[in-house]
Amino acid sequence: MNTNQSYLGANWISINTNNNDDEIFDLAQKNNISLNLARLLSNRQIKKISNFINSKLKENISLADISKLSQINDVIGFFENVKKDKKVSIFSDYDVDGACAAAICKRFLNQYDIEVKVYIPNRLNEGYGLNQNACQTLLDHSTNIIVLDCGSNNYAEQEFIAKNKGNLLIIDHHECESFYQDIILINPKTPADKSSLNDLCATALTFLVLFYVVQKEVFEKKDILQYLDLVAMATICDLVPLTSLNRTFVKQGLKLINSDNPNKGIQTLINQSKIKQKITEYHLGYILGPRINAGEEWESPCWAFNYFPQKIFIRHCSMLKLSSHIIKIDKNYKLVLFNPLILASLIILILIFFIMLAGT
Repeated sequence: MNTNQSYLGANWISINTNNNDDEIFDLAQKNNISLNLARLLSNRQIKKISNFINSKLKENISLADISKLSQINDVIGFFENVKKDKKVSIFSDYDVDGACAAAICKRFLNQYDIEVKVYIPNRLNEGYGLNQNACQTLLDHSTNIIVLDCGSNNYAEQEFIAKNKGNLLIIDHHECESFYQDIILINPKTPADKSSLNDLCATALTFLVLFYVVQKEVFEKKDILQYLDLVAMATICDLVPLTSLNRTFVKQGLKLINSDNPNKGIQTLINQSKIKQKITEYHLGYILGPRINAGEEWESPCWAFNYFPQKIFIRHCSMLKLSSHIIKIDKNYKLVLFNPLILASLIILILIFFIMLAGT
């Protein structure tokens, strides 16, 4: 078999090919891996192979790296206010990443008897990101406001909250060139940020922020690693690269999901999806995640969020009801998406639109 060409004759061009057989052999011996895997990791320029393969959290998460996030020190004062006021409002995006980030925040803050109001916008009626009506609702509950997985580019809404004496913290991972100066924005994709965390989803960033404030003793230390199952779910479903820290989040999160004490919401959804095997990244990305997203696209987006924060406090029958509803929505979604007649009608309408557009 010719490995230099594809089946159709296209030439394969290897990037960063390491032809030093002695070096590859040493890597394989040192890390107890095959020669092929050693060559692959070398070609991908993986420097710390042991850390990459084992994906242990303590080897891949660093307080020093988190400290490089722009405005991270301002987060300490924000959460000290939240701790004192015992109230906070949370606004999050309606996809899996937003729902998981909101769930982690709520579960974490509820441990310290902080009253949390979560607002997730309706995709059809409100669209993406912050809006002024939502901002007012958040302010009515608390002047401490956390926005997750969106909000970086909502300059007018940022200004509105700040001028109404709100304390605004945004944790996001979308591109952003500028934002209102009197807010706190944790986003690795802002010009001032010097961290190397721009591959993380919003849920992973939220986890790191909470990890940071716990290490800084803003809150009494409690088990924050229990949220890695949701971080893994969001990381896979948001399609971020599985390099270094993301790989660690997914590997450790899957261990939690497959443990004897998993998140009740995730476990009930697994049961309703009739998955009888060990959960892998495939199940998160292709079976469980799409069901959550379907619930957000077709019904109230809170269906997805309501699934995750209730690890202990909700009865199994309520979980079953939520799960059955999400499965039903997902089936309706697929019915429309894969119905040939509906698809054909949509294609015809799109063609007519473009013909009319071309005619003008």
